[in-house]
Amino acid sequence: MRYSPLALLPLLLVACTDQQPTAPDIGVAPAFAVAGQSGCFTPKFHAATVYVGPGLTFEGPVTGDLIGTQRAEFTSDAFTGKVEKIHGVSEWTITGGVLGELTFITELEGRNISTDRPGSPWWLFENLGTHRALEGVEKANLTYTGTFSLLTLTGDHDFKGVICP
Repeated sequence: MRYSPLALLPLLLVACTDQQPTAPDIGVAPAFAVAGQSGCFTPKFHAATVYVGPGLTFEGPVTGDLIGTQRAEFTSDAFTGKVEKIHGVSEWTITGGVLGELTFITELEGRNISTDRPGSPWWLFENLGTHRALEGVEKANLTYTGTFSLLTLTGDHDFKGVICP
């Protein structure tokens, strides 16, 4: 079994504190999540959300490798030129798909980029960002891309990543 150079870091740190390092246990699973091992999954799914209020709250169906709903509440946003930085939380209620039934919460960070350029509609934003587990799952490292319409107050986002229930 090959180890990455980073796997040796704990041994080096222990050696620097005048303590005796111990040999790594070859039978121990790596500390990172690997799809298909340790109950982790690499789903690809789509969320179509619509504004429901109050404040900046959106919700809608989740389809693909996960089936259920997403409810996103944005807690902050700030514009810098044509880019809006967003932050918030999402609650995922999964009722089917590769994970079965599961509810979890993620922290979201993203950017909404104005497409207001020749040949593109002023009301459409391109979106990209990440979601990270806050509670309900051991790990959720997700990325998303998609669009948000100011005319219809709807979002369409494609997600991929690793989820470890």
